Amino acid sequence: MASLHLNIEELHNYCTTMLRDVVKVCEKENIPYYVIYGTLLGVVRHNGPIPWDPDVDIYVPENHLKEFVDTIEKNLGDKYWVDFRKEGIVPKPFPRIGLRGYETEILHIDVFRMSGLPNSKIKQKILTRNGRMLWISWKAKVIKPKEYYVDKKKRFGGYFFKVLVAPFSVNKIIKCIDRLCNKYDVFSTNYVGRAMGQGAIYDKNHFLECERHKFADFEVRTPKNPQKLLGIMYGDYLKYPSEEYRTKMMDREFEIKEL
Repeated sequence: MASLHLNIEELHNYCTTMLRDVVKVCEKENIPYYVIYGTLLGVVRHNGPIPWDPDVDIYVPENHLKEFVDTIEKNLGDKYWVDFRKEGIVPKPFPRIGLRGYETEILHIDVFRMSGLPNSKIKQKILTRNGRMLWISWKAKVIKPKEYYVDKKKRFGGYFFKVLVAPFSVNKIIKCIDRLCNKYDVFSTNYVGRAMGQGAIYDKNHFLECERHKFADFEVRTPKNPQKLLGIMYGDYLKYPSEEYRTKMMDREFEIKEL
């Protein structure tokens, strides 16, 4: 099996098929999920993938995460694999679904963990700040700054954090992340978000009900009032990035390496 070399349209075809299969399983097994971030933007603005965005993002409530992972592996394990806590592979802070036999760096569905957050704004800030530090610590353990960063200052920062987290194992950092993600039950608080500090904090009511919208040739589940949520995420979500960026992404060839 050789590496795959894909243009963005071919990459979209793979990712859209993966999402269609995952959605079908979640609907059948009654596992809650929501398309989020760029995929939600694609739903509202393009009725499908963003033409220059290569991946897929979904949100799964923390208290359903294990069920989600187990169900995808059971039902789709012959086609895909869940890059999360596999023996011999560096454990990830959140799951990624990839094409079986290939790495998940580019061709994937990101499965972001929707955690409950405290009602207190101060406690939210403390929790997400701690989560952000854990995310940075995990990243420092697994990346090679010389290969990852082009900017010299960022590369220096990468080496600095590598030294800083040297006494801690990846598994210990992952355990701390898991503990933080599970500190508050998703539906026992008024707010949800990513405990690792990325992205906005949302009113839980957005996720108590869902809507269904077209994505390519099938329907996906979105949070209630997705336009309002996109405004929180991106501000003017109807504004396109620069033509230079769009052209660069749409002309790019993507290499999907075999495992």
